[in-house]
Amino acid sequence: MVDRPAVVALRLPVQADISGFTEIRSDADIQHSLLAYPDGGTSTDVQSWLDRKREDIDCVLLTVANSRDAMVGYVQFAQIHRRGRHAHFGIAISRKCWRHGYGRAAVAAALGHARSELGLCKVMLEVRADNVAACRIYENAGFRTVGTMQRHYYDGLRWHDVNLMEALLEKTV
Repeated sequence: MVDRPAVVALRLPVQADISGFTEIRSDADIQHSLLAYPDGGTSTDVQSWLDRKREDIDCVLLTVANSRDAMVGYVQFAQIHRRGRHAHFGIAISRKCWRHGYGRAAVAAALGHARSELGLCKVMLEVRADNVAACRIYENAGFRTVGTMQRHYYDGLRWHDVNLMEALLEKTV
């Protein structure tokens, strides 16, 4: 468990982050927790994925870095609706960095970034209903569940319910 709060910074990805992105994107369990379908993940695949993210004007992808500027994960705002001032949010933390407070700190930093840098008023996310730790982090950050999609994600073995959550940023940051 966490004794003191983790310190994180959000920054644009750099070349040194490729190995961290590759580690996260090649971890099948993490990908399934993100409602993604794992397809391996060589550094070349990851570089192509990063290039696509950079080119997407409705997406912001940021590295989550620890106090030594080492990558511990990433956050993403997708489907950014600039006029409506809302977006979809996603986060992935490297398995070796779990249970150190990085997820909680990264969500807080990301919500601050969404409001102050992106001008968003609302952030939405989808999370597997059985991912209790993530749901708790989101709830503590100000998200509320607005619905549950039954049998929404199939991981290759079984179906999972998925919660749709939202945070109204005026009230959370």
